[in-house]
Amino acid sequence: MPTRIASILFLACLVAVTGCDRDPTAAGWGKFGSGDRVGADAAFTELTTRPETAAVGHAALGELHLTVGEDAEAEAEYLAARRADTGAVAYMVGYG
Repeated sequence: MPTRIASILFLACLVAVTGCDRDPTAAGWGKFGSGDRVGADAAFTELTTRPETAAVGHAALGELHLTVGEDAEAEAEYLAARRADTGAVAYMVGYG
């Protein structure tokens, strides 16, 4: 459980640090909160297709996988987030 809390805090800090007025992951988390895991996955995956949101999309997918206990998939997504934005120190503190 502490790992999951740390991951949620990591994602929240990431959004705060980027200075975004609107959270690009809000739609996906809204779907997940409504029980639509497939919709959330699709929303986050779409974020990974755009260079400006690829890192946050991968981080959100990592958090989604971690939340449902898919640790290997979560680790892969966090690594993809780090590769998508190598200059962001915040991704160095993620999973693992």
